Amino acid sequence: MLGRQFYRGLLLALVLIGALPVMAVVELFLLENAGQVELRYRCTEGEQVRFFNLDVRVAKGFFTAVTPALRGESTAATPGYGIFPAAFRDHLTVDLNGDVDWSDVNYLPVAPSTDAPGNTLSGLNSGGVTLEFGSLWNVNRPEDAPLAEGLLCTLTLSEAALVTVEANSIRGGVVLAEGSSLPVVTYQSLDLTPPRITGFTFLASTLTINFEGGELMTSTDLEGDWTLTGNTSGEHVINPMTAEQFFFRVKKP
Repeated sequence: MLGRQFYRGLLLALVLIGALPVMAVVELFLLENAGQVELRYRCTEGEQVRFFNLDVRVAKGFFTAVTPALRGESTAATPGYGIFPAAFRDHLTVDLNGDVDWSDVNYLPVAPSTDAPGNTLSGLNSGGVTLEFGSLWNVNRPEDAPLAEGLLCTLTLSEAALVTVEANSIRGGVVLAEGSSLPVVTYQSLDLTPPRITGFTFLASTLTINFEGGELMTSTDLEGDWTLTGNTSGEHVINPMTAEQFFFRVKKP
């Protein structure tokens, strides 16, 4: 439970960044888990992050759900990033004792598109979500701080697709708990698209092979050697009147 003065002190800590420079390397990456996508972070130099402000997109389909790993303050028992500024403002209240009920189902890290229009993605049931994660912990209890590596949320997609993550710069991207230096941040995408041929189109003496999920390969013999074409664009055009007999398949990266 948060006491009133404790809550106010930690809320103030959310907006105050110290002046000591910190050399920091932070990794944001995506992992598949049982058909869903985990958004994870890793701090490689012992730094502490206060905020993650991120844009996550899918190349096709849409996000059907975002499930945060934590709601509320970070503790030794439940460390992490459970403070979602826009959702806190819109859905939660602090009672007279300074306590907060974090269980509201609408309390999600998805920023509403009406916040910073033009710099906020459309949200659930669209191809892009802007996510806000912050952390509150008792500065006198360092064991309550978030871990150096952990899960931010789980994303549910309408279909398998390429998922990318990057900083939402208007909100500051990745903000350290201390230090005025910007951290070095790396972002890793995840392609869930299965490698496959999706169709053929014959027009004006040309054959277009449509594919997805990797690099197109060719072979003149199903049992022979397969050659990488270097083509990952999703389209491959040949003239079937002059070309040899070819077979095609797609190799996942």
